[in-house]
Amino acid sequence: MDIPPEVTALKPLWPTKPTDAIREEILAWIRDKAKLPFMWRGNTHIELQAGSEVEFVCTFDSPGGRVNPCPLCTSTSPKYGGGVVLWVASLSAIVFIGEDCFKSKFPDEYRRAVKKLNAENTDRADKEVLLASIGSVPDLLAAVQQNRALAQGLDDFRRELRRACAGFMPGELIELFPEGRMRATVMREVHYQDGNGETKVRTSYETVESAPIQGLELIARKAAPIAPELAKAVKLLEQVLAETDNGKVEALAALTPAKRHELARALQKARSIAVRGAADLLKRSGFLDEANLATIRNWGARDDADKPLYVRRGGGRFNIGKTQALARVIQLAQDIGLQPASLPAMR
Repeated sequence: MDIPPEVTALKPLWPTKPTDAIREEILAWIRDKAKLPFMWRGNTHIELQAGSEVEFVCTFDSPGGRVNPCPLCTSTSPKYGGGVVLWVASLSAIVFIGEDCFKSKFPDEYRRAVKKLNAENTDRADKEVLLASIGSVPDLLAAVQQNRALAQGLDDFRRELRRACAGFMPGELIELFPEGRMRATVMREVHYQDGNGETKVRTSYETVESAPIQGLELIARKAAPIAPELAKAVKLLEQVLAETDNGKVEALAALTPAKRHELARALQKARSIAVRGAADLLKRSGFLDEANLATIRNWGARDDADKPLYVRRGGGRFNIGKTQALARVIQLAQDIGLQPASLPAMR
């Protein structure tokens, strides 16, 4: 194939690494099926020298397949579709070459370029996370601190509930709710006529179930406390604020890539903990809902209940026992059962 002289002419246009704008221009050119990628205006079609300091601008796959000549091995014949765009620092130039050729002929340069590209991509992603979210961190921290206080009250209640139940039942409270419901065994008499025409009575037993009991996550055997996890989120968010002058976007530019990565990870982890904590709070608080407790109380008081149980909440106290007369009292935190604080929208 004929390679125009302007393609092979050295174009020392980039004494510093090309910007994202140039990268996007190159990719837009490559996406155009009517154009050959290597014919982009800034490409210098020359062979690399061993030991050249090179960096990836981007990688690409030609829409038209193997249409590009490779300056490393087939400088005048179509060879590759999957290529790399390199910035050659010593030449201040951009070079398009086949990725496989680059990897096989210059393995050391390839490994260094890949390592730097991965670091740049990571930093680019970290910047996007921080820029999109940093302004919401103070509001997220306030919400997590509020939910942590709610969680502490719920965690304390769970601990006291287990202690109270140990005094009147041999197993776990969760065992009273098989498949998430309360049960009763109802005896029914069925009248029928036998072969002699005599009326007989047959007794049968039927298991009936309550509506689903809410908030059983609170009394699950392996339910972990929520407050300690939210405390971790608080610590992470306080770190983010301390390192960014209380959440200022302009402070991000002064940070090293390693520090930006640390803070982006901290922010994402804190957000994940916060979301999970708010969801757990909402689920577990359902156990203390008045309508839910009324269902438990009504079914637990039935003469035919499989397992009797009395529960009631009122006046800052929670009563639980096999019967009302034998109920034990647990003091409740003032804000227990409140809706968790809403979390600000973030990436």
